[in-house]
Amino acid sequence: MDSAVADLVDLLAEDDQRHRGVAWSRDRDDHEGVAGANFADDEFFLERAPDGIPGSSESRNSHQSLGDSEYSSLSGQQPDRRRAVDELRKAMGSGSTLDQVEAFGVAAFECALDDVADRLEGYVPREVKKALADHFWCDLLANTAEYLGTLSKVSTLIPDRVAKWLSGQIIEWRQSKHRLALDDAVICAATESVCKTIVDLIKTVDVRPVLLVVRILAILACKSPERHKAVAKSCVDPVCKHLTWETKRRLALVIEQEWLPVIYEGKDELG
Repeated sequence: MDSAVADLVDLLAEDDQRHRGVAWSRDRDDHEGVAGANFADDEFFLERAPDGIPGSSESRNSHQSLGDSEYSSLSGQQPDRRRAVDELRKAMGSGSTLDQVEAFGVAAFECALDDVADRLEGYVPREVKKALADHFWCDLLANTAEYLGTLSKVSTLIPDRVAKWLSGQIIEWRQSKHRLALDDAVICAATESVCKTIVDLIKTVDVRPVLLVVRILAILACKSPERHKAVAKSCVDPVCKHLTWETKRRLALVIEQEWLPVIYEGKDELG
């Protein structure tokens, strides 16, 4: 997992420097399996909706879209939210993948904290911020990625029921893993806020790069993705399909140059 995350960071840096016209300096051979930001075009980013996920082919037509829901109207959103979403649109249109990840994180997290503060009468207590840092954001992103992976290329808006589904998934997981306590109202406020950001974004941006950005941000935000099942399954596994060659190369070098010499030296010492 550590190697895969390191390879992802390298790939983001390579794409960012290439996007800015700067030569990439990492000492490795080029390989067709490492495709930079273009890996967002692969078909595996669009998956069949598992049972129980709102918006599946069986239920999508039966649910109201966020466009008709009580919290979907962006015309009345605060100026800070509009500005953040506008910056995010610009980054998704012309920025590197790293720019997109950063812009999405700023827009989603800052707006979500503002909405949580509104739900808590204008102030987010320190203990709530601490609990949010205890695998809440990465779990929210991972479950969002699981949903986004079920959308078609020309997607309809996310059904309004999705925010409730995401909240339920997160509440259940946090309770089962004994994470720091978060009030259900806080979880719902943050979840609805991130849904607002994504809904407005996919009106003008293809869902595939959005899904990629959500997955990468979840991986980078998670303190221990190897122990966080939703992050590993919905984010690390799909993204790392593109890192297989690089990760294997790195592990082969470690085995050959570090592990095997230590093993052989140990055998020599034993006799």
